[in-house]
Amino acid sequence: MELLMPSEVARLVYGYLRNEKNEDTAECFLKSSPCLTECYQMCKTNRNFNIKVNGFNLHDIFDVFGTMCSMIQERIPEAFESKTLIEKLQYLLDSDHTPTKEKR
Repeated sequence: MELLMPSEVARLVYGYLRNEKNEDTAECFLKSSPCLTECYQMCKTNRNFNIKVNGFNLHDIFDVFGTMCSMIQERIPEAFESKTLIEKLQYLLDSDHTPTKEKR
């Protein structure tokens, strides 16, 4: 997944609000967010817009992120535990060291 554009983040937030049945807040956000101007115009003409990005909604993204963090944490040596998530991932990708902590 590539970096998200501000309009994509706004659509994810809007979708989250809608999915949580927070309709009033979702509508206010849709009307007031500069990142959703085009989406608001579409709604005014009774057209729908996608509230997912790359097939994921906001909840999906956080679920996948949590799973990835757990998978990385299971495989990273204790010496790397103070590193950033990206540094840990880069270590795992650059090396053949992928055993889980239990197997060390």
